[in-house]
Amino acid sequence: MTLKEIIAELTGLAGEQAGAAHILETTRFEPELDALTPGAIADARRKAQACAEAIKLLQHPLVTHFPGLRCDGARS
Repeated sequence: MTLKEIIAELTGLAGEQAGAAHILETTRFEPELDALTPGAIADARRKAQACAEAIKLLQHPLVTHFPGLRCDGARS
C-alpha cells in the first residue's frame, strides 16, 4: 500500500466517523439506546480526530520527503 493510498483510506474513515457522529446527533432513539448515544458520539468524534491527526503527520514534509521512501510508497 502506498502512502497516498493510506492517506486516502484514513480520509475515508475520518469521513465515515464524522458522518456517524452526525447521524447519532440528529436521530431520536428509544430511551434505552438514548443513554448510550453520548458515548457513541464521543467515540466517533475521537476516531475522526485521530484519523485527521494521522493524515497531518503522514503529509508532513519529513515523511513525504524521507530518504528512501517516495510519495508513491516505492523504495528508491
